[in-house]
Amino acid sequence: MINFPVFEHLAVSDYRLFPGTSDQPGINFEIKDGISILAGINGLGKTTLINMLLRLLVGPFELPKIENAAKFGATARVREIAWPQRREYFTRRVADRANTATAELRFAIGQSTFFVQRSLADCRLISATLNEAPIAVTDALETAYKAEIVKASGLGSFVDLLTVVKFLTFFNEERMDILWDDQAQRQFFRILFSSPDTSTRWVKLEAEIGSADSSARNASVFATRLERDIKAMEEALTDNAGVSAELAAAQKLLDADLERKQELEEEAAKLRDEIASLARQVERVKLREDDTQRALEELRYTALGRLFPNLDDTAQYVLTHLFANGNCLACGSDAHEEVERLNNALNQGTCAICGAAPGEQHRPEGTDKIVAVHQVEQKKLDNARAAQSDAKVEREAAEQAEQEKRDALRAVNNELDTLARAINERRLANSTLRARLPPDPQEVADKRRSFEDAKRTEREYEMQRAEAERKYHVLLAETEEQFRKAAIEVTPRFQKLARAFLEEECALSFRLVRDRPSQNGGYFMYPSLKFEMTAAAFETAQIRERPDDVSESQREFVDLAFRMALIETASLSQRASLVIETPEASLDAIFMQKAGNMLRQFAGSERNIIVTSNLTSSVMVPALLGGITADADEIDERRSRILDLLKIAAPNAAARRFSKEYSRFLELGIRGLVA
Repeated sequence: MINFPVFEHLAVSDYRLFPGTSDQPGINFEIKDGISILAGINGLGKTTLINMLLRLLVGPFELPKIENAAKFGATARVREIAWPQRREYFTRRVADRANTATAELRFAIGQSTFFVQRSLADCRLISATLNEAPIAVTDALETAYKAEIVKASGLGSFVDLLTVVKFLTFFNEERMDILWDDQAQRQFFRILFSSPDTSTRWVKLEAEIGSADSSARNASVFATRLERDIKAMEEALTDNAGVSAELAAAQKLLDADLERKQELEEEAAKLRDEIASLARQVERVKLREDDTQRALEELRYTALGRLFPNLDDTAQYVLTHLFANGNCLACGSDAHEEVERLNNALNQGTCAICGAAPGEQHRPEGTDKIVAVHQVEQKKLDNARAAQSDAKVEREAAEQAEQEKRDALRAVNNELDTLARAINERRLANSTLRARLPPDPQEVADKRRSFEDAKRTEREYEMQRAEAERKYHVLLAETEEQFRKAAIEVTPRFQKLARAFLEEECALSFRLVRDRPSQNGGYFMYPSLKFEMTAAAFETAQIRERPDDVSESQREFVDLAFRMALIETASLSQRASLVIETPEASLDAIFMQKAGNMLRQFAGSERNIIVTSNLTSSVMVPALLGGITADADEIDERRSRILDLLKIAAPNAAARRFSKEYSRFLELGIRGLVA
């Protein structure tokens, strides 16, 4: 037997989603035995309040996720994890990030009364008391607080308490089926109907079985992979015996190509150096050729001065251009014959115009006679012509040598390109051959040893799993009778609650179901209660194996009735709180009345139920509160049980526009009237 949490008082301060009224800022709500309603419309914060109640009690902690989200899980959770949304859930709903917002909850567990205050910015525990004595708030794990609430509940661990609160105390959007989940039933029978010591041993053994099974499976996978590798290596030893010789021959060809490639690269580098040297030589010779050309032109210019002593600079420039280029500057025609005639005149001293010999020339008084060039500067002209010719020959030879080297480099580069393609092809072929090489016998031997070690490890973990399973089997045998008795007590309570909602006859039948807590381990027989219900097409009650075997509304309220029966049966003090989110969504008017009857029947005078109502129907609120009344005291009593979010929550557009209509709708419901 255990003690369930009982909510007594909720207060919220400085949280902009719930500003409250001018007379009463925030929320200050006394939770009485019986039915309490969080009434509002979409967007006013009903779900936020539900989660606030949950987090005030259990803090920023969550159960680990399981692979199949639709199922509860084959084994118990060993530990809790941090709630991922602890710094986001409440802060993202308000503009100021809930910097100064706090929430407080007073609740009882058995004979112990707790008070907690938390920051809504990060769900951090600010303060806590037990029977008005402070609880140390020293670490983020809330170790002291969690220890006290676990002790008061009589459960084996905080994880078990978190499981009970999350799936029994709260029936919200995160709910999962319990009645139709054999694994969930198994865990709730363990948590609720076994001693803390037995529950702890159960969890420990399931963890040992699961860990040993996982390790055995990992070792098996590794061993299987090694066995496959060994088989492939042994086949390679037989099939690829001649590959080594083939690879050696291919490698020789590749080595020869690589050697030739190195020779060509060295030759190419040498040719590039020679080309650069010849290019520099050509430039130097061009400069010298230009110098000899200018020297020859200067000598010719001087000679022209003797031939035409009275010519101005322009005329001398024209004649100099003629000598230099062999074409007429005036008309552009070829004038090499004229150049030859002028050269003869220069060499012999004859007149460049009429051809008169030096003795026949009549010079004006005071001017020199034309003197033949060969008499004074012939040797200089010959030397200049020879120097120019030598420079030209040297330049042409250097240019030819440079071009030959460039042609040679082009040929080397072409051969390198061809060789590079051949080398790539040989390397690819060699890689293929290398992949076919037979393995080293030592490598095969090492693989065999690793395989044997893996199989040995697999057997060791299987033995560990078998030993844990043996102890687990003994534990299950010890608890079987206890669970049978609990199932016998749960069944009539369930029938009473379910019949308040259902028209069909229903019952629970006890079964032992075969299942296992590990993937490859042994099977065990676990207690399970199967839901039976009559139907129009059947004369007797039929087991409804799956939740899809009933309607949506039946599914929700039958599963809720099962949770209530578990709470009634397991509760040591018979006190408990139940928090239900929007139960009217799938109900018609008749079944809203029946649902209200079922909830009021469970609440009675010792338990309280907190229900959110979306004000979508005028039937649900009267059904929850107990029908029509005109008694003023009764109406006031009902109002005290309603937290009216239309008044205390920050209004959205619908609330601002239709506030009067919604308030009238709620007021009629309080009086038990249907709009």
